[in-house]
Amino acid sequence: MLVTYAQAAGKDRETCERILDHVAREGRKLIRYGRDPLQPDLEKAAHVQI
Repeated sequence: MLVTYAQAAGKDRETCERILDHVAREGRKLIRYGRDPLQPDLEKAAHVQI
């Protein structure tokens, strides 16, 4: 994906959005995996709040 974006000189919005979406998803996973051991009931508490 980065090659496609670079070849379009940074003007390929669809690829840019896909890259940012992927980075955001991976970041959320990283935060979640880091917190889960500290707060094992976090997911259940979040569902209750929703």
